[in-house]
Amino acid sequence: MKKFVVILGLVSLFGLGNLALLPSQAQAAVTVSETVPAQRGQYFSANDVKNSRAINSELALLKLTKKNANFDLVVGEVDFFGGTGFKNFEKAELEAVVMPGIPGYTGYYTVENYKVSKGKWFMFAYVDKKGTIKDYFFLTPER
Repeated sequence: MKKFVVILGLVSLFGLGNLALLPSQAQAAVTVSETVPAQRGQYFSANDVKNSRAINSELALLKLTKKNANFDLVVGEVDFFGGTGFKNFEKAELEAVVMPGIPGYTGYYTVENYKVSKGKWFMFAYVDKKGTIKDYFFLTPER
């Protein structure tokens, strides 16, 4: 009977340990194709791109006039000069920026769940369920 309780305890311990991994699996990489659309600006407006900023390698401020519900917003990194292209995409977790008393300050979001590697740029993209990029733009981290 004691062996059964010990085995049951170990099984429950390993089972709970696996449950602890579930949130990190939710942050798993998103599969994105290597091809980009020939024409940009279909879903991200020029105003949105102009008013978005990368504060540093760990924080980006996005201006999204209207979020597109048909596609997933993902964030990744791009290396223009190193030749590795773009990679490491994850779903972008948006946190709305609230500025009390400033009514025109709407549609701004922070993205804090992603960190670009040194010397690389943020790449934000709308992708469909197949991983095809529909629209994208880049932000270089401020120095």
